[in-house]
Amino acid sequence: MYVRYAMKDDADYSLYPDYRVLRSSVISYLEPSEKLPVNTFWEIIAANIGDELMSKYPFSGISVQMLVYPNENGTISEPGFHGPIYTVGDVTPLTDVVVPLGHKGT
Repeated sequence: MYVRYAMKDDADYSLYPDYRVLRSSVISYLEPSEKLPVNTFWEIIAANIGDELMSKYPFSGISVQMLVYPNENGTISEPGFHGPIYTVGDVTPLTDVVVPLGHKGT
């Protein structure tokens, strides 16, 4: 999971988010919930993360990238590395898929 954001130009430094709070917010979306059950598309989850953070903080824009690891043996097949990039507002979008060292991208 990668999140890039840009603060509004006039945002006071006291409003800058603590990365640990941002991290907790993002991680909370990675467990199924009533709002986003098990079979929710990754694109919808990424959009929910981006929209929530945009509404909570004085961001001019946000880009959220999820990297889903391959898992062809689970109850839900996830073949190959893949995942969405969701960008909204005035921020340079995340564009590169970063595959962890030691893994082959497919």
